[in-house]
Amino acid sequence: MAVSTFYKSQLVETTDALLTKALVNETIEVTQLNITKYADSITVEMALPPDLIVTRIDFLDSEDNIITSITGIEIDTAVTTIFSHNIQFVQGGA
Repeated sequence: MAVSTFYKSQLVETTDALLTKALVNETIEVTQLNITKYADSITVEMALPPDLIVTRIDFLDSEDNIITSITGIEIDTAVTTIFSHNIQFVQGGA
C-alpha cells in the first residue's frame, strides 16, 4: 500500500515546521534556511560558511534536536557555496 498524498503532505508540513537551523561540522550554526515544499518532499538550501571543508551538516529543530544529518561529505567552501538537500517522503520511510 502506497503512502497517500494526504500523509505525505502532513510529513512535508511537519518537517517544515521543525526545521529551524543547521549545524555545520558540529560547531557552526546557520539560521538562514530557504525551504521549498513539494507534494512529497521538502528541499532545504543554505549558504555554507566560507573557507572551510564541510564534512557534516545537521538540520536541527528549535530545541537543537537533530532532524536529519548529512555525513560522508567533503565540500570545500573556498568559493561561495549554496548547499541543497532534498528530503523525499516515500513508502517505507523518509
